[in-house]
Amino acid sequence: MKKEVWKLFLGERNKMARKPNPNRDVIIELVREEIEKCKEGKLERLTTWQELADLAEVSLRSIAKYLNLLEKSEREYITEKYAKANGQRMAALFKNPEYLRKHQEVSRIRMKALHSNPEFAEKNRVRSSKQMKALNSDPQFAEESRKRFIDLNSDPEFVEANRQRMAARYKDPEYLKKHKERSRTQMKALNADPQFSEKSRANSSERMKALHSDPEFAKAHRERSKQNGIKHIEDLRKNAYYVEERFYTSSQQEGAVALLLERYLPKVFGKVNDGINFQVRNKGINNGGIDFLVDDKFLEWHPVVLYSAKTKGGDIPSKEEKDSYRRVRESLPEDDRTEFDNEYKKVLGINYRNKRQNAVDNSEYSGKIVYLAGNLGELYNFISRQSDSLPEFADFKREFNQAVRYVKEFKVGKNKNPDMVEAA
Repeated sequence: MKKEVWKLFLGERNKMARKPNPNRDVIIELVREEIEKCKEGKLERLTTWQELADLAEVSLRSIAKYLNLLEKSEREYITEKYAKANGQRMAALFKNPEYLRKHQEVSRIRMKALHSNPEFAEKNRVRSSKQMKALNSDPQFAEESRKRFIDLNSDPEFVEANRQRMAARYKDPEYLKKHKERSRTQMKALNADPQFSEKSRANSSERMKALHSDPEFAKAHRERSKQNGIKHIEDLRKNAYYVEERFYTSSQQEGAVALLLERYLPKVFGKVNDGINFQVRNKGINNGGIDFLVDDKFLEWHPVVLYSAKTKGGDIPSKEEKDSYRRVRESLPEDDRTEFDNEYKKVLGINYRNKRQNAVDNSEYSGKIVYLAGNLGELYNFISRQSDSLPEFADFKREFNQAVRYVKEFKVGKNKNPDMVEAA
C-alpha cells in the first residue's frame, strides 16, 4: 500500500514539474542561449543568479530550481564559468592592499575565535594533516605544488611582501615565543621517530650531493660561504676592540701592532685608516682584508696557533689533517715534539702567507709582496728595515706588551678609564 501511495505522489509531483511556467522556460532558454554564445566566444560572462532573479522577479531559490532542469553538461559548464568569473573577481580584490588587509584581519579574528575551542582546534589539526597527507601522496599534486612554490618565490613582489609580513610578525614577542615553542615541539616529536630521523638524514645527504654536483650551485655556495665568513670576521672585529674610538680590531695584539706602526713608521704608514692601510679590502681583495699596507708592502700579523681550546679551532685547515698531526706527534719521543710543532708551524705559516699573496696577486695590488710576521721578532725585523728610531728588541718587546694592555681598555661595551688612556 505504501509503495502505491509513494508512486502516486511522485507522479503528481512530476506532473507539476512539467506544468508550463513562463518564467522558468524563459530563464532556461536565456541561459542556454548564453552558454552557446560563451562557447562561440561572443559573450564573456554568464548572467549571475541574482541578475536572473531580478529579471524574472523570483527568488534565488527558484532560479536554482530552474537551472537544475538543465542538462548535466550545461550545469557543469555554468559551474565552471561561474567559478572562473568568481576567481577573477577575487584575484582583482586581493590586489587591493586595503581589501587584503581587512580580509586577513577578519580571517585572523574568525580563526582565533574558532581555535579557542579546543575540540575544534584538535579536529581541524587532524583534518588538515589527513588532507595534506592525502594530497601529497598524489605525485601530480606534489609536482604542481612544487612548481607553484618556485613560481611564487621567483616573483620579487611576492618575496618582498612575504618578507615584510614575516618581519612584522617576528617583531611581536608573543608570536615569536609561540612560534619557537611550536617549532621545538614539532621537531622534538618528529626526531623521536627513528624512521623519520634516518629518512631525514638520508634525504638531506642526497639533496646536498645533488646540489653540489651542479657546478653553478657549487660555485655560488663557495662564494656565499666565503662572504658569510668575511661578514662574520667583520662582525667579530666590530664587537672586540674600538681603539681610541678610531679603529676596530679583532685582537689586542693586532691593535698593538697598528699603534707601533703609527709610532715608528709615521712617514710610510701614517695613521690607521680602516680599509686603506688597515684591513685592506679594496681594489679587488676579496678575502676579508690584509692586515696592514705599509708604503708598498703588505704585512700580516699572524702568530700560528696549532689548536685553541678557547675557540676550539686553530690554523690546521681540516679535521683530517688535525687527526694526522696528532697521530704523528703522539708517535714521537717527548723531546722531539716541540721541534715537530715548530716545524709544522712554519709550514702552516707559509701556507697562510701564500693564500694572502694569492689574494693580492688577483687584485689591482698585483706585484706587491705580502710579509708575514708570525712572532714579535719577525715584526721587529720588518719595522727595522724602514725605521731608524727603533729601540733595542728588549725595549720594543716591553712597548708591545704595554700596547697590548692599552688596547684591552678599549674592549667594546667596557667602560673606558680616561686616566689610563691619558697615561698611555
